[in-house]
Amino acid sequence: MESDGEFIMAIKYLAGERIIGTAAERAALTVSASPTQNSWKVLDSTVQPSNATTIEVTSVDKKDNIMILGSLLKSSTGDLTLSTGDSSFPSSGSNYSDLRIENGGSWVGTSARTTNAIIADIQSNTPQFTVGTMSNRANKEKLGIWTTVYGMTAGSGSGGETQSAKTMTKDSHTGSNQMSRYRFNSGSNINADSEMIILGCDDDEGSSGTNFWTELAEKTLTSTGTLDTGTWTGTKKYLWVDAWFKGTSTSSIGNVSCQFNGETSGYTHRYKAGVGDHVPQHSQSGIRVHDDSGNDDDGYFVRMYILNRPDTEKLVWSRSVQISDGNIIRAESSGKYASNDQITRINLAVGGTCAIGSCIKVWGGELP
Repeated sequence: MESDGEFIMAIKYLAGERIIGTAAERAALTVSASPTQNSWKVLDSTVQPSNATTIEVTSVDKKDNIMILGSLLKSSTGDLTLSTGDSSFPSSGSNYSDLRIENGGSWVGTSARTTNAIIADIQSNTPQFTVGTMSNRANKEKLGIWTTVYGMTAGSGSGGETQSAKTMTKDSHTGSNQMSRYRFNSGSNINADSEMIILGCDDDEGSSGTNFWTELAEKTLTSTGTLDTGTWTGTKKYLWVDAWFKGTSTSSIGNVSCQFNGETSGYTHRYKAGVGDHVPQHSQSGIRVHDDSGNDDDGYFVRMYILNRPDTEKLVWSRSVQISDGNIIRAESSGKYASNDQITRINLAVGGTCAIGSCIKVWGGELP
């Protein structure tokens, strides 16, 4: 600060009138900047008040980019579809197209649909988790990418393996308008307490409002070892996880599994490296997120989304990529942690040791 043209430096003395402190004391004096509030924000949401075949939100602020989170409690099987609109939902015309693949099988497409696009062909009455992102730009057709995961039965034993669907959608019925209403439709009831959350973010998103995703945990290895977040404080219903890691040599690091809360049982998954049908496995020690099949040239990257409700089993989907001998190896997985305990710790179990610089970061969000 300045006083009468002179520069005066303020000093805070530590215990014993010391100026140089310990690492812990320096950390205590550090002021952390608040994150910029210019990311995904809640535009609208709804919690299903009673059983019904639809769940919807209307009069949503128009944003260039849309993310939709669906935590849907079901009572029977049936297609999950999506309707979008501006002033109203469409009732005529050829407005929707979709291209989808179930459990890594063959791609199936439908076109010239009037009222909705198919997101997934649901074959179970267990809870399901859907994540979708949409481009909602004016004067452009609205394009979407969706992933849905659910278990066939409760538990991690035989028959409880997860099912998954990947879907691409196109909505062209509104021409230059941006979407402002969204609805999931089902061939059976979407039960009470199901949630639909609409997040939005403009390309030049401002700083007003509050980000939906907040950082819960981050771990970067400063010595070789295991990639483990440790236990974080607080719980969130929805988790987003990114991890980059590398082995300590160019040899394969082995298969990579995700474990929660230090538990080594209660998992089931369906995974595949490359193309083809996904392989189901039950009664596992973790959820397989990467099926390693080559040398470790330049590390691995994994992204996961997790439904972390306190009243249901935990549903997970992941995508991963590895570089081996100059080639890209990709993998995808859907999995389930058969516990109602909310996740507050994540570790990646690998066949080898993770190198210095390997890192994992977890964000969480839920309705207030």
